[in-house]
Amino acid sequence: GLQPGRGEPVVLELDPDDRGIERMQAIGYRVFTSAESLRAFVVREAAVDSGDVADDDRMESPGS
Repeated sequence: GLQPGRGEPVVLELDPDDRGIERMQAIGYRVFTSAESLRAFVVREAAVDSGDVADDDRMESPGS
């Protein structure tokens, strides 16, 4: 995750191919294919952790 012991592991894949992304997702990684999508995820997770956004409003799918 973004912090040891919390959340699922994340990876920023800047040279994506469908097979590689599928493999990383299959072993539990949340895959992002742009820095902007990863940044949006981090901002959203911080808002949830601070209580500004409800947990059920977390992003449903990985950013691409």
